[in-house]
Amino acid sequence: MKVFNESFLERLNEVDDCLLRSLSLLALDDRLLLISCVKLAEEVGELSEAVLARSDFQFRSKPDAQTENALAGEIADVIIMTLVIARRTGVDVEHALLKKIEQISSKLG
Repeated sequence: MKVFNESFLERLNEVDDCLLRSLSLLALDDRLLLISCVKLAEEVGELSEAVLARSDFQFRSKPDAQTENALAGEIADVIIMTLVIARRTGVDVEHALLKKIEQISSKLG
């Protein structure tokens, strides 16, 4: 069964080629930043799986102690990748966190 017609596939190839050309024009630092963001997304997915396992919303293949260790490890992975991105972009994490906490506090009253 053919899902997409030839015209659609041709347009898809054009879009793909355009994206590849755009990526090839990026500086190495920008490409590394994109890779770091993809890695962060992967780590957030793994954190979500650990939370689901801990909350009994997912089948458990490991004992509870391993689930707790997995959760802690995944939280650490997300924080590490976030800090890597902050370092690559020159973000002062401490300042950003304090500012954000102040904004949240003022909204809450």
